[in-house]
Amino acid sequence: MGKRLAKIDSATPSVQDYTRESDRGSRRHPTFLLPLTLVIATSVLFNPVTVSAQSASTGIIEGTVLDGVGEEPLAAVNVILEGTPYGSMTNADGFFLLRNVPAGEHVLIFRYVGYREVRMTGVAVLPSLRTTIEVRMEATTIEMPPVTVTAERPLVQRDVTGTMYRVASVEINRLPVDTIQDMVELQPGVVSGGHIRGGRVDETIYLLDGVPIQDPTAGISAIGLPKSAITELNIHTGGFDATYGNALSGVVHIITRRGSNRLQSMIRYDRDDLGESFGGTEHSGRGQLEGMISGPFVRDRAFWMIAADHVTDNTRWWQDLQHFSLTTPYHGAWNVFGRADVYLTGKLRLSAQVVLSHEEEQEYEWRWRFNLDGLPVSWRDSGRLALTLNHMISPSIFYDLQFSHFIINRGMHRGSREEVENGTLWTYDTFLQYVRPDGGERLWWFRGEQNITTGRGSITAQAGRHRLRAGFETSFYDLSSDLLKVEPQTTFYGLPLPDLAPLDYSHAYSYQPRTGGLFFQDTWESGDGLILNAGVRYDWLDPRASRPVVEWVPTTADEFEQEITSWVPASRKAQVSPRIGLAFPLPERTWFLFNYGEFFQVPLFDQLYSGLDLDLTRGLRVLVGNPDLEHERTKSYEFAFRRELTDDSAGSVTYFFKESFNLVDTKTYLSADSRALEDGFTQYVNLPLARSSGVELAYERRIVDGVGLKLAYTFMTARGQAETGLSGLNYLQWGFEPPRRMHFLSWDQRHTLMARLMGNLAGIGYNVIARFNSARPYTYAPSSTGVLPEGTEVVPNNSRMKEHFLLDARIRKDISLSRGSREIKLTLFADIRNVTDRRNLVWIASDGRAGGELGDPGAWRIGRRTRIGLEVHF
Repeated sequence: MGKRLAKIDSATPSVQDYTRESDRGSRRHPTFLLPLTLVIATSVLFNPVTVSAQSASTGIIEGTVLDGVGEEPLAAVNVILEGTPYGSMTNADGFFLLRNVPAGEHVLIFRYVGYREVRMTGVAVLPSLRTTIEVRMEATTIEMPPVTVTAERPLVQRDVTGTMYRVASVEINRLPVDTIQDMVELQPGVVSGGHIRGGRVDETIYLLDGVPIQDPTAGISAIGLPKSAITELNIHTGGFDATYGNALSGVVHIITRRGSNRLQSMIRYDRDDLGESFGGTEHSGRGQLEGMISGPFVRDRAFWMIAADHVTDNTRWWQDLQHFSLTTPYHGAWNVFGRADVYLTGKLRLSAQVVLSHEEEQEYEWRWRFNLDGLPVSWRDSGRLALTLNHMISPSIFYDLQFSHFIINRGMHRGSREEVENGTLWTYDTFLQYVRPDGGERLWWFRGEQNITTGRGSITAQAGRHRLRAGFETSFYDLSSDLLKVEPQTTFYGLPLPDLAPLDYSHAYSYQPRTGGLFFQDTWESGDGLILNAGVRYDWLDPRASRPVVEWVPTTADEFEQEITSWVPASRKAQVSPRIGLAFPLPERTWFLFNYGEFFQVPLFDQLYSGLDLDLTRGLRVLVGNPDLEHERTKSYEFAFRRELTDDSAGSVTYFFKESFNLVDTKTYLSADSRALEDGFTQYVNLPLARSSGVELAYERRIVDGVGLKLAYTFMTARGQAETGLSGLNYLQWGFEPPRRMHFLSWDQRHTLMARLMGNLAGIGYNVIARFNSARPYTYAPSSTGVLPEGTEVVPNNSRMKEHFLLDARIRKDISLSRGSREIKLTLFADIRNVTDRRNLVWIASDGRAGGELGDPGAWRIGRRTRIGLEVHF
């Protein structure tokens, strides 16, 4: 059938550039791109504004429209991005291109005179990546209702040169998971606890629509988010390009849901204690209520969306906690997310979002089970306001600007600081086993506040076969922390040493550091499948503090005392990090990938500023921060082969190697007996080295005939000189020198196997996840007295625990109650964790006993829990 021209209505969206990438050589390119990039770079380097660690949350949709019978390309087909003023039109080859499309899932509408309208749903757009589709339209001479088709996600994302996994909202809702970290742990190369490719937990950065939501003092995500607010997760476990910074191991990019022209709402409720009335105790008293509603302010122009959830949980320890004067629930959290998007013009988009989050928990320890009133309550309140402006300057150039203000308040103990300071330090019973019922309290009290203001921007331009991106980001911090923490000294086995002075971890500080970065990224596409990503980042840290210079000053002929002789301003730290990635096609639908990168990360701010209010006359101040810490850095590379085995299945094999430097540990400076810990100070320093390497195998088969399958196997080794920033101090307290030799880290999980079965059987949807983890290491050093002999050398993690096996399942039944134009869907579901009720061991004491001398049940993972719930979509 010959090509025909469509009549373009005046309401047709603005037409964007639809020329094929391979045809761009004859087009005139903007001559101001390079000067503009230089202006941005110069303004960043010489002003207190830094560079984008993240790319804009937009991607590209391209595709071809064909006649459904003759397979001929159709020219001048109107392509509309539903719910937006964005659109395009196919060229003579039936090709169309939409740039600057917000990340997430979209609906595309294809209209052409003489053909039946097509609505394609589920078109997924990934940040900075390309989505390619093919559409066939049916010729008709009469008016017919639109036909709806669903886009299939490609099993191999061909323009990715690193390792990235996408988790769509439909998977998030159907998986037996609760948190974002649960979803991260299901990916190849990630072991339980959230360690990505052998790295520490705080080496992963969490982004919400491109802006960090990290707690910069603790290194973890500081915001909870309702699952209904998430449209997808992009989890980078290796090889992320220069647009991402301040992360050594991984990037978790959360893309949030937007409103649309349709008024939609959802409510969900579940509980795990519905069997309690029949005498059941296999529960935690957990309940969750979640709701979402969204719709338009103005059709195709302005939209809104609100989601909220509330979780209450009596925790696995409720049978102990209920006997004390503690407030229930013992753990609770609520989260609220709101978003508004306005298309000011067809090329200018403004977005605003607000997140509020609260979490509170009663502390619990098995040794305290007869004195739980002595343990404090801890909480976290956080909120963030973010504004984003996105502007399409021309069909091939756009930029985005973001502003974010983030507040985090954390606390521990509801009483005043003075009440805790004047309290009685806890003691054990006669047998040194449990804390006495009248044995005092834990002398912990804390108040901390963080105000983080972040500004970022990036510009993207297409120049021939090159997609160029440059950006900047800056963060201004206002940090305050007031901690009272006094702890008795203990042995390697956790037994208290009452004859020794307790350790004082207290501090109070207030500082205003700044961080930033600058990136330039070039993605070159050959036109026949070859992709080259080359980029460079410049990151910096300005601590804006001084460190004490402590010297030994003689007081008599034979005696010395420590004295602070001066304060030296900490220097500004910076690093230039190259990144390069390559992907090229091989025969038989196979692609080879190579990636090399260097990465920069700011140390935790507590490690910079804790204890700088140093008073050497008070004896040992256990922890002294070091504002002159060097930045932590990593070098890594990976090789991968990815292959589409059939139209519905694909597999991959990946090898990675990573080496980290300047990781933070502690070093103690003492005047005399290092075991006494009575005079001196302990300071954070850059010492440890860490290396990890491994092989990841992955296989995926789409749901065909009601059954889909995902398999992942990871072999990995993780070695280092220290596991945490407190390793050196702990070893010294236990009575021996910190080991500086390389040893296996406690998350050295050699073999990790995950199998996921999903689909639909007789109208019942199911997702079943089985995970096998080989044994992790622990330190075995038995002693009949509970004290190691003087001079004992302990090799950390010299033995192994037991393997893990965990089976989780979620089953659901969908019921449609739709009537006319009103659509109502009910979903009944059961979420079962640890289906086999297996006792999976978490830790072993150094004497080789699981759970230690008391058989602490916390040494085993929680048993089976079953949640029953109902979800309603309107």
